[in-house]
Amino acid sequence: MLAARFAVNVAAHLNANISLLHAFTWLNSAFQSGQENEYNRKDAEQNARHEMAEFVAHFQETTVSINSIVTEGHLPEAIDRIISGSNVLLVVMGTTGASGLKYHVLGSNTFAVAKQLTKVPLVVVPPGILSFNLNKVAFFTDFNPGDLHTISSFKKVFSPLPEEIHFIHFGRPENRNDEELRLAEWIQTIQSESGISGLKWSWVEGEEGVEAVARLDEKYDMIILTLAERGFFDNLLTKSMAKELIHQSQIPVFLSK
Repeated sequence: MLAARFAVNVAAHLNANISLLHAFTWLNSAFQSGQENEYNRKDAEQNARHEMAEFVAHFQETTVSINSIVTEGHLPEAIDRIISGSNVLLVVMGTTGASGLKYHVLGSNTFAVAKQLTKVPLVVVPPGILSFNLNKVAFFTDFNPGDLHTISSFKKVFSPLPEEIHFIHFGRPENRNDEELRLAEWIQTIQSESGISGLKWSWVEGEEGVEAVARLDEKYDMIILTLAERGFFDNLLTKSMAKELIHQSQIPVFLSK
């Protein structure tokens, strides 16, 4: 509900419409007859449509145009189908702040969508976000060439741009001098290629992750992050900042792949 209200505020800011999407599944067993499986499907669809109607009723007073979509199947595939057939600018999803075993092993719908979504960017809304503001944003960079695509996607969605876009790179003390030089050059490249001027940048000591974000002196309205492809063993041996932020960030996260 909080994520949907956030999305409504974003839509009002962008003069856009909202589509509320729910994907449902049902018990489809080889040990049941086709008639029983179809009964389960219809029952699941009926329940989903009933719950969607109750959900949409909470937004009757908004001035933003809202429609609802209830479709069968798994969520990432459902989102891909919807995006392929319409002019979707942005996907907004909530997250519940998973931690512990669930965070490390089970993941979430939101992270599954983030990994698969390629055609449009995703904004992840954590619990407790009650309003949409976009005055100051932080872009966490690791000098990934995809950052150019990400900042261009952000510019396409949120124009005019926020007053401050602050590029931040986290690193080890022994690498500071080299990485600061590299960061300064990287910002020049991004400004030249994207046409965005006046970008701030900082090198910050520490390991990438939610704890490093919490130690930042400034407060940001949104974090921007490029979701890069990673190999299987990289995922096992290296912390994924994107996954950690999707599950545990206290600030909305804009992700582009």
